Amino acid sequence: MADLYVSTTGSDSNSGTAGSPFKTILKASQAAGAGTTVHVASGTYSGGFQTSASGTADAPIRYVSDVKWGAKIVPPSSGGDYEAWDNRGSNVVIDGFEIDGSVAGGGKPWLFGLYTAGSNSVVQNMKVHDIATTSAAMSVANTGQGGAGIMADGWAGGTNMKVIGNEVYDIGPAGQSSSLVHGVYMSTTGEVKNNLIHQVVGDGITTWHDATNLTIMNNTVFQANGAGIMIGGGGQYHGTPSHDYTKVANNIIYDNAKGIEEYGTLGTHNTYSNNLVYGNDSNLLMKNGKAASTISADPKFMNYDSDGGGNYHLSAGSPAVNAGTSSGAPTVDLDGNARQGAVDVGAYEYGSTSATTPPVTTTPVSTSSAAKIVVNAHGVAAGGKNAHFNLLVDGKKIGEATVGTSAKDFAFTADVSADQAHKVQIQYDNDAVVKGQDRTLIVDKVTINGSSVAPTASTVTYDKGALDGKDVAAGQTHMWWNGTLVVNANKSLFAGTVAAKAASLSVESGDLDVYQHVVAQGTGGVSSFAEPVALADHAAGAADLHGLAAMHWVDPLHLDAA
Repeated sequence: MADLYVSTTGSDSNSGTAGSPFKTILKASQAAGAGTTVHVASGTYSGGFQTSASGTADAPIRYVSDVKWGAKIVPPSSGGDYEAWDNRGSNVVIDGFEIDGSVAGGGKPWLFGLYTAGSNSVVQNMKVHDIATTSAAMSVANTGQGGAGIMADGWAGGTNMKVIGNEVYDIGPAGQSSSLVHGVYMSTTGEVKNNLIHQVVGDGITTWHDATNLTIMNNTVFQANGAGIMIGGGGQYHGTPSHDYTKVANNIIYDNAKGIEEYGTLGTHNTYSNNLVYGNDSNLLMKNGKAASTISADPKFMNYDSDGGGNYHLSAGSPAVNAGTSSGAPTVDLDGNARQGAVDVGAYEYGSTSATTPPVTTTPVSTSSAAKIVVNAHGVAAGGKNAHFNLLVDGKKIGEATVGTSAKDFAFTADVSADQAHKVQIQYDNDAVVKGQDRTLIVDKVTINGSSVAPTASTVTYDKGALDGKDVAAGQTHMWWNGTLVVNANKSLFAGTVAAKAASLSVESGDLDVYQHVVAQGTGGVSSFAEPVALADHAAGAADLHGLAAMHWVDPLHLDAA
């Protein structure tokens, strides 16, 4: 069957071709048949819909965001249901969407991000976050409805569902606990592999009802207020079978209320091996099962941040490296990189190339230096979200962080060429104004390997790059969405070994912000800062879109010099 296309600029009266796309995923699903791939263009789409079309084992229906996380599903202005996306079709693949429940909507509160009940359904490469975070949502969830970032449910008899390669976070209200709202919820047979799950009011991965014969491998779970992984059985939908023959292996379960827990009606054939379980309030709560080859040590992430803004790849010397079992393990990691040789524990293979991590060899060569970079920052939230930044070195992403209202250190390690100059870049990427609130990022201090650079120095610059590559207007002095603070650090800062104590590049915040740093006018080039720097915006006017002062400009994302 021919492929179908969806775009925010389309119409459900169209034919669904590339040149005449539909407007909604629901409409495309109604036209889809076995073998159809539904291509969804980048853009924002209203959720709260149900897809019911089924493919076949040899010709599944595929719903694909053409750019990973480019197609974003948000709450509708009215109506909808308790699920952002409710899939009832069998032999269906849902691939690469972002489901974002943080946007205020007028419909029912979302209890589930992605809910699937069809046999042989696959949910992969998704980013699902901010689900069931409101008091209204929890009021419904606590009546017995429950909730989850992703749920694969056997209530309708569906089996063999796979949840692979997703990031799931901010599930349930921050600071609360719940036994009914979880990160990934399995109530049937299937697989849960290569997922990064954090900031969850309940279990990171939970199993209940008809869950059995599951493979749960190579997941990384932290900051769950229940168990990192809960293997349980009870409240069965069909008969009274016990939960049995589930394999739990190669997972990192760190900094949760509980590590791995057995609960409910269980058989005697569930196995637990090669898991790193550490730093939880209680680590192993076994009922019938016994854990083998458990690693009880700090996983040594590249940059652990309990708020979810860190880098959860493995660093050099991590006990998770080469500590997994290859039996049943995924062949690639969360980044899509091959798991070569001995399998590592957790969602990321050491040396994964889509993020800058240490080289595969555990012994650094003489020309490399492990540069330690610490960004001390805070921000002002808008729409319940605070400022987010990426840290790059020479244009390569090292890590990312979401700041809080109080100044906090965010530490990063970058493997760089020694005795060479490098650009250390702090990129502000989620500027916004929500209901009159202007999101603001303020960098208070930067530390690079023990040497300090004054913010007024000619080596500190401001890259005004907008997302569309266009420049700011003549005379514009505001921090720009995707604008970047650049420290042009000379090679002396990266000489061989890292200094034991780092001095700091002081970027004072005070009452100043980027509005007070004058961009050179008429040159089209990058200017030096003349004052201490805050990657920020001042109080926004009512007409602001991305933190720009209320002036006579029309489109803040597409401003050219007049």
